[in-house]
Amino acid sequence: MVASSNGLERIVSIKYDSDIDPEFAAGKMKNIAEIEWVEPRYVYKLSLVPNDPSYNSQWYLAKIKAADAWDINQGSTSIIVGIDDTGVDWDHPDLNANVWINPGEIENNGIDDDNNGYIDDFRGWDFGGSNGTPDNNPMEDQPDHGTHVAGCAKCRYK
Repeated sequence: MVASSNGLERIVSIKYDSDIDPEFAAGKMKNIAEIEWVEPRYVYKLSLVPNDPSYNSQWYLAKIKAADAWDINQGSTSIIVGIDDTGVDWDHPDLNANVWINPGEIENNGIDDDNNGYIDDFRGWDFGGSNGTPDNNPMEDQPDHGTHVAGCAKCRYK
């Protein structure tokens, strides 16, 4: 052991994997004459919950253990999630700032600007929907279920 002027080398951290209560273990170690000071060092676990005022009414988030996942990763705006469903209401308050905009497409100019085979697919593509006609308006059909699913995919800790 190298001596130092601040005495920090005398501090030892003991990590153990046991069901013994840390307060009980510290109390026992205090009785050892060679130990000057002892106290538990607790490791606190974060519990990240989004600031969504409707969070508690969204039963599916608890079902999929979303809060446990958010403790590991809070999401990334660099990830794009495609939703294959009945359409999406991109004006919905939970989605309007989060719906992907195709950066290679100019809205409503009648041209396939990004050369991907879909004209004006600025906010995605409707591959048939309820009327069976593919077009560039994924909101035109009944967007309630697709909006719900997009909300689940969007929901992340903020």
